Amino acid sequence: MRIAGITGLALALLTATAFAADTWSTFTDPSGTFRLEVPQEPVVISRTRPAPNGGQAKGEAYMVSRGSSGMLVKVDDYVGPPADPAVLLQRGIDGLQLHGRKLVSDAPITVDGHVGRDVALVTATGATMTDRLFVIDNRIYQVLTTVAAGAQKDQIDMVTRYSGSLHFLK
Repeated sequence: MRIAGITGLALALLTATAFAADTWSTFTDPSGTFRLEVPQEPVVISRTRPAPNGGQAKGEAYMVSRGSSGMLVKVDDYVGPPADPAVLLQRGIDGLQLHGRKLVSDAPITVDGHVGRDVALVTATGATMTDRLFVIDNRIYQVLTTVAAGAQKDQIDMVTRYSGSLHFLK
């Protein structure tokens, strides 16, 4: 699972967007698979990568950057040999711990009947990063948030609201 690329992009864009008025809306992905509350319209990033079978694996990311915090939903096709979803989730968590990130917590989570993992990490710069990971129908869903070290309470509340608002519709 290639988490580092999009995660790095999200971290790089943390300071790129100024704060807007606190007007939240509901975002539903184009396939109607999930919805969540967002403080502004997400930037959509679509990509493909080579698959082990010679085909292409698709991925989308829906990113919101607000000052010292970033929020991202990442959806990737899983292409590869059959694997237990628990193994795929663990691989994702292992990948999150690269680049000097330290795992702070890891707990099971269930959202709309789908079992996943809810993890928190601290980055090398002291930022707090959370990720809720799920494997559903050969797709890997991640709700990632990052808050810079020393962030204000409103920033922490914002990313908490964002990640807690995820609902699966299918």
